[in-house]
Amino acid sequence: LSGIADKGSAVPAVGAAPGVTQAFINDLASNNNKPISQANLKLEVFLVHMCFMVAIRTHWERDIGKMIKKELASFLCIADRTYSSLVEKLPDKLIDSTTKKYAIKKFIKKLCILQGPRVTQNGECVQGMCRPKNRVWKRYYDPILVLMRASHRKDCHDAEQRYHNYLRSKNMISGNMEYNARLWPPFVIPDASPPDLGDPRRVLISGTLHAVLFAYLYRAVHDDDFNCNMLPFVVYLLELTVQFHVTQKDSQGGDLLAATRDTEPCSSERVRVDDQFSSWYSTDHIFRNATTVIP
Repeated sequence: LSGIADKGSAVPAVGAAPGVTQAFINDLASNNNKPISQANLKLEVFLVHMCFMVAIRTHWERDIGKMIKKELASFLCIADRTYSSLVEKLPDKLIDSTTKKYAIKKFIKKLCILQGPRVTQNGECVQGMCRPKNRVWKRYYDPILVLMRASHRKDCHDAEQRYHNYLRSKNMISGNMEYNARLWPPFVIPDASPPDLGDPRRVLISGTLHAVLFAYLYRAVHDDDFNCNMLPFVVYLLELTVQFHVTQKDSQGGDLLAATRDTEPCSSERVRVDDQFSSWYSTDHIFRNATTVIP
């Protein structure tokens, strides 16, 4: 985990001490000839990468039909598609599966409203398009998967706006809300991993990561230049951390994580270096770390 953060130069930019973030930004701008926005970009890349690691199940989903529907839905959320473009965008391993076991038309009909080809007033023939049904937004819209499959960041914003339009059409958000107002992304809690496979959420049980995330929250409150686009990812990772933590119980109801980690108290005299987050906590216990005051 420390290697992931250090490789992306993300850790120094989330220190909690005054001036740490600005010093990191100045270093980027002066020594590396990179724009100041690169600092926030690296922070966001780190958070998104962590979300991909713990939330995406594309490599071990055993229900191929379910995976096909998720993939198709992720592309439909971005824009209306032609039938051929939907098929072309599917990963190769899923296309191979559809030719052997599944009929791709069956899934497209379940997820799409099919609009036939038409002729415009200028006499041009326009191809038929596939539009997402309501069930796509209700059951399959996953902002993390859309982000992973998007070709450009604009695709994610388009999917978000289309989702908002769906909510407005169903009167699920206030009509007084500004049209361009941003809603909290409807992140999906991943299913538990198969018993014979390890759970990638295990990486979240890390005092180092907890320190990074709490430093992000500190910056969100105290730093006027904080990029608010990062906040949903921080909260999402914390939510996954807490949910995974509470499932790690032994048969007597004890906390396995607390029992197998360092139980040394985190005293106020403990030396903590601002940008060395591995020194902040002596435990990987999320609840103990959340209630520990960092002087």
